[in-house]
Amino acid sequence: MKVLIANRGEVAARISSACTSLGIEHKVMDEEGGPSSFVDIESIATLASTFGHSHVHAGIGFLSESAALAAELRRRGIAFVGPSGDVLALVGDKAKAKDLARECGLPVAADSGPCVSIGDALSFYAKLNKSVMVKALSGGGGRGIRVVHSKSDLPEAFVTCQREALTSFGNGAVFLEEYIAHAKHIEIQIVGDQFGNVAHLGDRECSLQRKNQKLIEVAPSPSLSPTLRSRLIESALILARKCNYQNLGTVEFLVPISPQSHTNDFYFLEVNPRLQVEHTVTEEIYGIDLLFPACAFRSDCICGGLVCHTKKAFAIQCRVNAETYSKGADGSLFVSPSTGAIMHFSPPLGRNVRVDTLACVGMNVSAQYDSLLAKVIVSVESFGNHHSNLFSTCVETARRALVQFQLIGVDTNIDLLYALLGVRDVAKGLSDVDTGFVERWLEDAGYTIPAAPGRSKQALIHRLNTEEKSFKDREKDIRENGWTPIHIPLTGTIEQLAIKDGDSVAKGQEIAIILPMKMEHVVRSPCSGIIQAVYVTPKETVSINTVIASILPSLDSQSSSLLSTQNTQEIQATNRTDLEESNLRHSFTLDASREKVISKLHSKNLLSAREKIALLCGNNTFFEYNALAIAAQRTRRSIKDLIANTPADGFITGISQLNVSNIPFAAFAYDVTVLAGTQGFWNHKKLDRLLDVAIQRKLPLIAFCDGGGGRPGDVDALTVAHAGLDLESWSQMGALRRRSPCVGVVSGNCFAGNAALLGCCDLIIATKDSSIGMGGPAMVEGGGLGVYKANEIGPALQQSRNGTIDVLADTETEAAQWAKLFVELCSPQPEPVKWECDHNQELLRSAIPLNSRRVYDIRATVIGILIDTTTPLFELQRDYAPGIITALVRIEGIPIAIIANNASHNGGAIDHPGALKMSRFVSLCDRRRIPIITLCDTPGFMVGPEAEKSGQVKAFGDLFVAGESISVPVITIVLRKAVGLGAMAMALGSLHRPQCTVSWPTGEFAGMGVEGAVRLGFKKELKEAGKDAGKLFERMVEEARVGGRAVNAGAFCEFDAVIDPKDTRKWIVQGVRGWNSMRESRL
Repeated sequence: MKVLIANRGEVAARISSACTSLGIEHKVMDEEGGPSSFVDIESIATLASTFGHSHVHAGIGFLSESAALAAELRRRGIAFVGPSGDVLALVGDKAKAKDLARECGLPVAADSGPCVSIGDALSFYAKLNKSVMVKALSGGGGRGIRVVHSKSDLPEAFVTCQREALTSFGNGAVFLEEYIAHAKHIEIQIVGDQFGNVAHLGDRECSLQRKNQKLIEVAPSPSLSPTLRSRLIESALILARKCNYQNLGTVEFLVPISPQSHTNDFYFLEVNPRLQVEHTVTEEIYGIDLLFPACAFRSDCICGGLVCHTKKAFAIQCRVNAETYSKGADGSLFVSPSTGAIMHFSPPLGRNVRVDTLACVGMNVSAQYDSLLAKVIVSVESFGNHHSNLFSTCVETARRALVQFQLIGVDTNIDLLYALLGVRDVAKGLSDVDTGFVERWLEDAGYTIPAAPGRSKQALIHRLNTEEKSFKDREKDIRENGWTPIHIPLTGTIEQLAIKDGDSVAKGQEIAIILPMKMEHVVRSPCSGIIQAVYVTPKETVSINTVIASILPSLDSQSSSLLSTQNTQEIQATNRTDLEESNLRHSFTLDASREKVISKLHSKNLLSAREKIALLCGNNTFFEYNALAIAAQRTRRSIKDLIANTPADGFITGISQLNVSNIPFAAFAYDVTVLAGTQGFWNHKKLDRLLDVAIQRKLPLIAFCDGGGGRPGDVDALTVAHAGLDLESWSQMGALRRRSPCVGVVSGNCFAGNAALLGCCDLIIATKDSSIGMGGPAMVEGGGLGVYKANEIGPALQQSRNGTIDVLADTETEAAQWAKLFVELCSPQPEPVKWECDHNQELLRSAIPLNSRRVYDIRATVIGILIDTTTPLFELQRDYAPGIITALVRIEGIPIAIIANNASHNGGAIDHPGALKMSRFVSLCDRRRIPIITLCDTPGFMVGPEAEKSGQVKAFGDLFVAGESISVPVITIVLRKAVGLGAMAMALGSLHRPQCTVSWPTGEFAGMGVEGAVRLGFKKELKEAGKDAGKLFERMVEEARVGGRAVNAGAFCEFDAVIDPKDTRKWIVQGVRGWNSMRESRL
């Protein structure tokens, strides 16, 4: 048995510990791929099968309740740890889960079922005539949910929930549900085995939540009556038995505070088919580790071996999140993630206090993942106390623990949790607390959260200063003993420590590596001798001049050691101030120093410029160029202002390696939070420098081009430049594109000069909310062309349909993944690409309908079967010229370009846009040295008066010229129709132009359309046939078709072979394999 843990952080550590205790071999997925790697079903399944894992445990969140993952694993013979795929599909769909609850006789709030459109939602709202909840059909975690009290608010809430659901769960489906006001959130923990046995582990109350995000959970609920608690538990068990539930799960209910105002005294809410974050309070009550039943992969052992008795009266969990607060324009509380490095971390200790966390000093808290830092769990035992006092005692224990929690480096919600637990209605038993309580309490408090006693930042800093003083005393003691202290010359994290007490070391020997600002610094011994004491540990963050160890110099080196130490200290004293100043200046360029503007950006679901680049680099170091630049506005603004508000002159440039593939690349990103991402005097110099380096090293370029073009406010430049028409940035972009792949990415507004840079790229990727234009609103208005909003100028959908945008992405993360894939397909690989193709190639035999007039989906039935399953179909310009499909793929790991006719559009005929699309793609493939495979099924070029209005003649001519001018291999595969000039164009000039031209048995060859050829060529004979002309015409057409079939046309040697469709991959590989090796060396 071997388990892949497809999760991270504390959850993964808990599962790993349980596996170790059970003697189960296991592996935790690494985080190199970022958040997307934990939701990539294909990658997880491939990883599990490649390394022989028998089970996959997805933990909490991510894909822990994914029916699709369970199904894919089952297809590969791998077990999913959790409920069966069928149960996941049933209860994971909230509408289906509610139908199941109705079958079980459980009370359920009225709902609409899945809503396809806003019209459906409005219709249900009008019928119900009361407040509703718009909810995501899939997923959980409080995402994709909005309360709507007014019909006018419904459209916006509907669209917002769809978008959140799609982003969070990959499924944008939503539904409407009657809003149950003033209700508690109660859940029942269940566990089942494969024999239909189901048990419960009591209840939890999760009513203390903010905007559907749980903050504090309690077990058991102190406000439920014994009768109602029994009914909720029985209802949960009935539902679990009905669907044959296995493994751990939670059945959730809404319980109105005032039942008399509702039809029922509780309502079924949903099923969470996984372990919940708040499972810890249940563990404390029952004294068990719930990860053990979840990891005991023999399902028959789950319930049979689960014997539980309550050990505690109450348990409370407080979720400590890395978050910061600010007030909106309306005075409301705005919450955003807090990021940065943890400088001090001291969690609470004590009896009945538990902290689940992996946070530590030096850890960098990123906004890429959930903001949960730690879970503080407290519990209380009976010891004969009156039950009415136990909950209050538990609350006070929680408050004391929160006061003891000391953390510096990121902001947290500890003060909010402390204050919330001190509210009378909470401390006295939650009887009047519902899911809206926290937000009402915050509003009543004026959204002001006081600091908990003793937890002010000043108090913590004082404590650290006291500790720093002890370091000075330590150095004094060291010198009095005749030892030599070993200092570090700068602030950073101890990445590696190569010494221990008693080690002998030589002068200059490497003893530690420190990471300041992610750059390695080696600490060497100042003399030869024996290490007397080591005062630090790996991963500890230490400040400048800290003594990390002491050494007793050897006799033969004491004199030189003394001189060396003195010289070293003199050098440190000389450089130390400068280095600190440099580090300080660089810190102003980082997102952590600009929380307000970054939070505003995050509130729009957008990433910062640095976060975009981080998506490409992963854990690889980004070597930034000219980070200290500021806007050329010194004559109108102070230096302090410019350093704080125009970091890097709003333009990030540098080089790194792509995450996973480690391909070197250059990148730049305009920072829209700095002067709207405009092109300033100094950032143009930065751009030219980066392009110069990229040209010299032939580096691929990934460019994030959001921004508004030129910046007239850089008044300093007026002394050295007038109009700036001598800038070489765009000509350098052209020079780089001749040498290396260039990708442009847009996720917002991209106008003027930014758009011109974008247009210089091989490939343009944009998100659906972006706009691209050669002039923005100000330029359009200044030219007297009218007043327009930014989203009215070149919106993404328009630019996708006209061919400007090559790939339209849903999110910035997806856009970055496509950009990485393009560079990987166009670049030599440091290591051979691992590939798989799970598709049965015999399916190609039935891909083409026998009826030659019938259309088919070539993407699904042909291309999707041919290509490697380990690399996604990378289609370019899908919304433009739909009659031609252009895509980049891999076949046996080799990058391949595909051009295909789409019979679903104009029967596969090539029109003017299609010819332009092909010409551009052919040139791109030749520039990037990618072999071309054409899949031919065309009746020829479009003809007729309407077609000629587009000026297509030159476009078709340019296509033949492009085909003749390239040097990459071409292979043509005739799937069905190969007629006239259109077929010759698909072969890029002639059927003998490709390295090989082959046909499937379904191929039909003709110089022009068969019916037209018979009418024109035998016009006289048909006229003489009189009344028999129809029969003669049909006979002649059939004879021509028979003669044009692949097996007959092949006898004339106009193409190379008629092949079995299942051998198509073999023909492609033999045609390009030798070329691929030569291509790698040329690139």
